[in-house]
Amino acid sequence: LAPPEPLSSAFAAAASNPEAPADSDPDSSWGVFDPVAGRIVMQTHPPPPTSSSDREEEEEEEEEVVEVKPKARPSGGKREPRWADVATARRAAGKGGKAPRVSYVCSNCGDGFSQWWGTCRGCQAVGTLTKFFPGADSADADADAEGSHHAGRSWIRQKSKEMVPKKLREVTKGFDQAGWRIPLPGTFGNEISRVLGGGVVPGSLVLVGGDPGVGKSTLMLQLASIVSEGSEDHGSSPVVYVSGEESIEQIANRADRMSIKSKDLYLYSSTDIEDILDKIQPLSPKALVVDSIQTVYLSAFAGSAGNQVQVKECTSALLSFAKMTNIPVFLIGHVTKTGDIAGPRVLEHIVDVVLYMESCAVDVAWN
Repeated sequence: LAPPEPLSSAFAAAASNPEAPADSDPDSSWGVFDPVAGRIVMQTHPPPPTSSSDREEEEEEEEEVVEVKPKARPSGGKREPRWADVATARRAAGKGGKAPRVSYVCSNCGDGFSQWWGTCRGCQAVGTLTKFFPGADSADADADAEGSHHAGRSWIRQKSKEMVPKKLREVTKGFDQAGWRIPLPGTFGNEISRVLGGGVVPGSLVLVGGDPGVGKSTLMLQLASIVSEGSEDHGSSPVVYVSGEESIEQIANRADRMSIKSKDLYLYSSTDIEDILDKIQPLSPKALVVDSIQTVYLSAFAGSAGNQVQVKECTSALLSFAKMTNIPVFLIGHVTKTGDIAGPRVLEHIVDVVLYMESCAVDVAWN
């Protein structure tokens, strides 16, 4: 190391240094050896301390103030519940911001696998596994069920503290059994009421099946008209007829042929369950008719409309909707060549009532 410079030369260097203050006092300065520069650097005393009030004012001026505004809420306070919430499946979300795990779902039986197989290990069907990406947009999804195509499903959102067992006496207290069911006046309505045990039960899910062309859509359109017209004791109420196979013009044409002029009968054409429930919520209908269950779908589940998974999940969603809102739902289901409802056999166990329509063949013998 080079020997330290004399103090006089250090003062001269400090004077020639542009970074040094102009009003430096040699008596109030001292030298510190800088090993990098290899010389003594002159430093002065720190500025006199300011008062606490001055320091607080300076800190407030220097500190950046960030104003956090609360999120705007609607005028009504909490968000109004949507009927479509009962049909929203919460899909599994990836952990730690990772990409969602890919799964392979069988379009025949609905089983999910982590890798592709040529043959489904559940139903032994060949070539039915399709790639499915579980959604990662739900923050409250069940993390333990990651990778499942139907993880964290919650159809009916109820608070466990509010749901407690009740005595039969409390449930039936003030309950009018005679006026509970929805009456169906007229000759045709009385016949359906007899089949259903005395009328339509509020909150029930009725599946109507039959051969193609047997008249399922025509019968349900007539039934929707009877329910909407009501009776003398019960005034008219809105009833929604939703079709995924026909346009509203086609349905109106059939209603015109049947001389149906109900003012509270609403027609809608859609195949998305969530969209259907959103659109009918402002109407608060007395009944809902879905034609048919094989044409509707839920976007949260894999597969196209009509496969085993979609048919089962859509039926479960409509069942929960019926129980939550106390609105009866009628489903039209196609029948296969073997006479079974198209889709899984478990569909018949989900609904409350299964009605089959059979065509009558009349043989005429000419003499």
